[in-house]
Amino acid sequence: MNNLELLAFCVTKPEPYVEDAYAKECLIITEDASCPNGLMAANALLIDRIGAFEAAVEAGNPTMQDWSIQQLISLLETSGINNGEFTNFWGVYDVSYSSFT
Repeated sequence: MNNLELLAFCVTKPEPYVEDAYAKECLIITEDASCPNGLMAANALLIDRIGAFEAAVEAGNPTMQDWSIQQLISLLETSGINNGEFTNFWGVYDVSYSSFT
């Protein structure tokens, strides 16, 4: 099989969104992104609350800043959130999720 034949074959047989063979423990995402689980919803809210905090800082609104921080802390206590993109980014700054907990 040459490269073009292989490409045509691969295009007609895409891999599933979630492959059972790659799951090691439990899935942290759903097979259908339009049906989020609690962890996915918490991660989306986490990103939203980061934006709210930024807006509060720009507006000079300390009450909103405090509310946003309290929301962030609450969301960071969601079971499994340590597998999320935000907490995984902490490693860039040499911080681990265990230092938060």
